[in-house]
Amino acid sequence: MTAIIFGYAIRACRRLWGGQRLWLFLGLFFAVHSGLGVLILMRIPTVPLLIYAVLTGPEYLLLAAYLNFFLDRKG
Repeated sequence: MTAIIFGYAIRACRRLWGGQRLWLFLGLFFAVHSGLGVLILMRIPTVPLLIYAVLTGPEYLLLAAYLNFFLDRKG
């Protein structure tokens, strides 16, 4: 699911591929995503795959809003 979230985000920001800011913010979001994911999964013995599927959409929307806020700013 992480690959889907970040794959669509990278594809949506195609015009910014040459800039360092896109990769910096994606890297930061990935670090937070991975860190929280590991902490949560260490505390929960089993997680149904359906939970991942349900959370993929909102997490992508959060990532898209995050990138839009930090990368499309003018000034």
